[in-house]
Amino acid sequence: MTGVDKTDFIEEAALVEENIEDAEALRGLAAEVRSYLESHHWCEKVERVYFVDGFRYAAVFYAEIIPHAPADSAMFVIVGDIPPLYIDLESCSSASEALEAYIDLMLQICDAFDSGADLSKLPPLQERLSWRYLEPDRELIDMLRGRMEFFQKNLLEGPTKE
Repeated sequence: MTGVDKTDFIEEAALVEENIEDAEALRGLAAEVRSYLESHHWCEKVERVYFVDGFRYAAVFYAEIIPHAPADSAMFVIVGDIPPLYIDLESCSSASEALEAYIDLMLQICDAFDSGADLSKLPPLQERLSWRYLEPDRELIDMLRGRMEFFQKNLLEGPTKE
């Protein structure tokens, strides 16, 4: 087992039952998690998806999958109006660590683009829903930097929900 405390996580199916703001949008994001993970050759099937934190435009989920070896069987996944990314549990054992790592990686991509550095050692940027790989350009980098700065200020430094 993973050792991740799922006590406060909300199973995908329970998003209908729980009194959660933006539940319908979050169910849509949970479906994106499934689609995103199953687009990878190392994921045979997504077994369970849990909402951890976020809002209608971006959220952190925890997913359990049936992997093709040697992939992990559980991970955090960040999706929304941002490039999707999975974060392994070895790197981050909590959702807040995963969100911090996501923001850090996306800002590294922005900084590397701005300086003309090699992006090949950083996670690829993918388009929402099509999962097509994106070639970074000024518009994408500016959007990404703005959203990461918003997340830093409003999600990491402030309360994420009441």
